[in-house]
Amino acid sequence: MGYKRGVYCFFPNFKLWIQKPIFNLFIEPLAPNKIVNTEQFFRPAMLADEYKETRQENAKLWKTVFEEDIFVVEECKR
Repeated sequence: MGYKRGVYCFFPNFKLWIQKPIFNLFIEPLAPNKIVNTEQFFRPAMLADEYKETRQENAKLWKTVFEEDIFVVEECKR
């Protein structure tokens, strides 16, 4: 496909996942007990109004998946 993908770790503790054309995930620590987690999804064909409900269901599913990982990430910080 020609897309680059990978996990990149930057100082001090910033991770960037690149899985184009699917998604990017940024985890940026702000403090020992606070992070910013940003997800970006790439599906241009799915921007049509007819797929609005599907997008909402997909976002809800991914939110659940990421929330399940909070405990694991918190344990890794210890």
